[in-house]
Amino acid sequence: KNTLVIKKGVTVNKIIVKGGNIRINSGATVSAIEMGTSTAIVYVEAGANYPSLPGGCELRIADEEDILKNGGTLTLPFDLSLTEPMVVEGDVTLDLNGHKISATTLTAPTGLTSDDALVIVRRGGKLTINDTQGTGIIDDQNDAIIKDKTATLIVNGGTLKGLQAGISGNGNRHGTEISINGGHILSTNEALGSTDGVGIYHPQDGTL
Repeated sequence: KNTLVIKKGVTVNKIIVKGGNIRINSGATVSAIEMGTSTAIVYVEAGANYPSLPGGCELRIADEEDILKNGGTLTLPFDLSLTEPMVVEGDVTLDLNGHKISATTLTAPTGLTSDDALVIVRRGGKLTINDTQGTGIIDDQNDAIIKDKTATLIVNGGTLKGLQAGISGNGNRHGTEISINGGHILSTNEALGSTDGVGIYHPQDGTL
């Protein structure tokens, strides 16, 4: 019931999972996975080579929860379709790595009320967004990226696209710090059939 770790430089032609989970490190290759049990989690690092997953396998980014909570660099190894917002509590650098973060429906995480954001930066948290491949995108057609009270956002690259605003503040949550050094911030009100919208909506007291 532990996690099998496939390390850098190792190639595995086939894994038959009869229990536990799998972690595929950067530089490792797994060509095929078969299920001999009902469920398993496959943790993937950026730079890992992994196959299409069979039913019962859940794909996750290695160390994602720990990095979001305690800080570090989170490099996307694949596109993410979220069911609840990413919650940043530590000093986190998010490298989109050419991939896309999106969602069709969102449920507020335990202890939070925000269910209309793809990424939430909690007080004391810091988020830096990079895109080493140049084609990454955070795309929330339902709403915008919302920042929590006393949060810091740094955007160095990628495309941030929201329905009414690419980045949205909140008039009841003040003390934010937002730095835009690169990338594209835009609004698409396509679903409303309107051209109204702004790249950045900033009604709060804060530094932009």
